[in-house]
Amino acid sequence: MVGVDVAKATPYPFAMAPTAEHLHGEICAIIQDFLDLKPLHNPHTLESVMALDEPIHFSEFIEAVKDSGSFPMFISLIADVYSELVNSDDEKLSGHHDMTIPYGPALVTLLGADSVIERELYKHPNPGIRCLVAHSTEYQTLLNLMSYDRCALVRTGVAINPDTSDLTLMRLAGDPFQLVRKAFDSIDPEKEFDFPEIRLFGGETCVCHDGERNEECEDFFNDKGLDIPPLDEKKITEITEFSDWHWATQPFPTPMQDYMLDCVEYLKGPVPDQYSISHAGHGVNSYSLNFRYVGGDFAIIAQSGWGGVYMDEKSANDDWDYLQGVIGNLLINAFIEDNAEIRTRKYLVVYSNFRLENDVQLWVNEKGKWSLMNGFVTLENVCDYLIRATNS
Repeated sequence: MVGVDVAKATPYPFAMAPTAEHLHGEICAIIQDFLDLKPLHNPHTLESVMALDEPIHFSEFIEAVKDSGSFPMFISLIADVYSELVNSDDEKLSGHHDMTIPYGPALVTLLGADSVIERELYKHPNPGIRCLVAHSTEYQTLLNLMSYDRCALVRTGVAINPDTSDLTLMRLAGDPFQLVRKAFDSIDPEKEFDFPEIRLFGGETCVCHDGERNEECEDFFNDKGLDIPPLDEKKITEITEFSDWHWATQPFPTPMQDYMLDCVEYLKGPVPDQYSISHAGHGVNSYSLNFRYVGGDFAIIAQSGWGGVYMDEKSANDDWDYLQGVIGNLLINAFIEDNAEIRTRKYLVVYSNFRLENDVQLWVNEKGKWSLMNGFVTLENVCDYLIRATNS
């Protein structure tokens, strides 16, 4: 992610957050200067405000903006939401870390979509800045992009924003975080959404910053003697352990949605680049390791039976290592353009050694219509084809 380095501040629990009372009046004054009908009198520029990096508690910033008398509807809404989350008796809601934010970029989020997009504040490393963008922007494309944010509070802001499209809301209805589910209480009750019965996580499990837990993914696979798909530098910094045995660049689709291959239709739509490894299943013997990847022109969902009580451990390990060897060759040798745009991909690989009749499927998107390509017998055939197709 890009942005002001100071914004990579560690989040503080509510009672420990630093105060910045002296900034209160300055924030009000800057807002009034920017809203002045005589712009020549404004001593500030967007660049000078962006450089104001002194940290302020998120709630203090909201109070200062409220006292300025500007942005009343937006600020009142976010203040009410924030207050409910912080003061909730529900541990699943109140467990989210409070945030400190650099007050300059925070002010710029209030000044309109152009300034937000030009400075990529929707990708700012500080979750509080992204939260402000999620609440304030009117652009559905931007809201759709932010609905994949790592922070549950940001996705909550997207769900509450009245300009969010129904399609984006339908996806957020499957969000595994209680914070986001709670946001639907404020949405038009006449709109119906499908809330899948999945394990829900509280705010205390939201990961707003990269942490040492990222190393546990490699530790898990090394301890089991299993191969792991290659990660590029960008995804190494973005991968997070969202729950037990779920390491990914975004919290959903959930491990169970990957296990059931419910994510296939999701992967046929406009999606961001992503990487996910998980272990999921049910009962005594129905479990698998699942790998989901989106990058360049193709998406992959691949799974191999692993971890069931009656499974042969060596055979299951060998099956997974075969899968990762073939996919690793694809990820290393295919041409994969680095592009943050949410878009529909040209190819979709679906592999399962216990769910599909022929183990592997290759779907191709031509002019917005997906069709299943015939003639591919093995995963190697499919991956060799994609290497040639993406490099031609």
